Amino acid sequence: GKKARKGDAQEAPGTGEVLCGVGLVLESWRPKGLALALNRIAGTHETVRVDAVVPDGPASYAPVRIEKGDIVREVDGVRVEGLAHAKELLLGAKGTPVELVMARNGYQFDLCLTRNVPGAPPALSVAAPEEEEE
Repeated sequence: GKKARKGDAQEAPGTGEVLCGVGLVLESWRPKGLALALNRIAGTHETVRVDAVVPDGPASYAPVRIEKGDIVREVDGVRVEGLAHAKELLLGAKGTPVELVMARNGYQFDLCLTRNVPGAPPALSVAAPEEEEE
């Protein structure tokens, strides 16, 4: 009967824990021409870019606005080698922090996000009080 539906939720094998990301939809981008030559020198074959930011996901509350086309370079200090690798690095237990190194137009920036399910309000520790802005 009804036992077949057990595997529907996305759970980590054996832990029963639902994995969360940071609310980013990623795409694989293979550069051409000069960018490809530069990437060969740098040793990366596949660039992972942001395709969309999930509304109300952790990334939408990031202190630095993440935009479509931003490149994901590192996750928790590990260099991203491709789309599957990036997703593997980003998924983890809800409430755990993840450090990202992103790039936009050759300018690199880093930010810390907390893994959560989209629609959950950000942790208070993440949102800086507005009074302190100068």
